[in-house]
Amino acid sequence: MRIRKWYSDCTAGDGTVFIGYAGTLGLGPWTVPVQSCTVYPAEAQPRSRWRLGRASHRIDADGDVHWTAPSLGVLAHWSRRSRPIQRLLLDTPRLRIEWRCHLPRARARVQVGPQVLEGWGYVEEMIIDGDVRRLPLKELHWGRFHTEEGWTAWLDWKGPRPLTVLLENGRDVRGRVSREAVTLDDGRTLPLGGDSSPGVRVLADQRVGDTFFPALPPLRWILPRILTGLHERKLAGLGRWVNPDGSRALEGRLLYETVEFP
Repeated sequence: MRIRKWYSDCTAGDGTVFIGYAGTLGLGPWTVPVQSCTVYPAEAQPRSRWRLGRASHRIDADGDVHWTAPSLGVLAHWSRRSRPIQRLLLDTPRLRIEWRCHLPRARARVQVGPQVLEGWGYVEEMIIDGDVRRLPLKELHWGRFHTEEGWTAWLDWKGPRPLTVLLENGRDVRGRVSREAVTLDDGRTLPLGGDSSPGVRVLADQRVGDTFFPALPPLRWILPRILTGLHERKLAGLGRWVNPDGSRALEGRLLYETVEFP
């Protein structure tokens, strides 16, 4: 199986969040193109759209990313504010996983139908090639934090082959990731929800097989349970770094998720 997945987002100033997915599932001789988007208004129910079909991603000479998905009503542009990051996360005879973070931080303009959102954004591409039943993790923690001054992004695997990637303004930094916080070795902490981040709200808390695949029933029967049985929890809002002395530092826009594997 070969999975090529694009993920993109935008967090607008009024708290509205856009999340888009597009990619292909290679199943033997067949390739299934899938695309989706969800708009999470600050004070209303989310609106989701799912389609089978290809979406067009383009990276121009300046490194900006453009996404056109007519069947979803999406026309989006992410303007680069950081250099791309690329990592080979896993390379075994049975499974290879490559992470291409095209835009760790960008200014985004996303149009979904008549609605236009502008704010901070992020774009990545994940390529998974091989037997996905051999994914060596039980939990995935991912997130990003954007301010006018800089950014932080993290990717954390928990399971048989733990892995932590922590990036700050393009540099690798050392630290640890949990459900409660990102903590750097220099003592700074970024709380993730709870009383320490009252501006954070839950966007989604759901089993992927109960939300995505009922809309696309053929995939539900074909894909292995490790994909259809995923449980995801997405959160977004305002966050702030806390210094070792307890004082608060930079405030910015948070978007992060925890994925539990069956």
